Amino acid sequence: MSIHYNHNITKIDILNIIVNILVLPVSIVYLIQLAYGVTIEYISNFRDFDVH
Repeated sequence: MSIHYNHNITKIDILNIIVNILVLPVSIVYLIQLAYGVTIEYISNFRDFDVH
């Protein structure tokens, strides 16, 4: 029982590691897109302000 329980915990740990590895690039891409969007918005607002 105890060994089986420990085996399940190990599977969960491996799954968590895999999820973290998969989620990390997604988070980085999301942050890059967010920064890119904010930069574009700032530039367009700056251009609008410059035109007016």
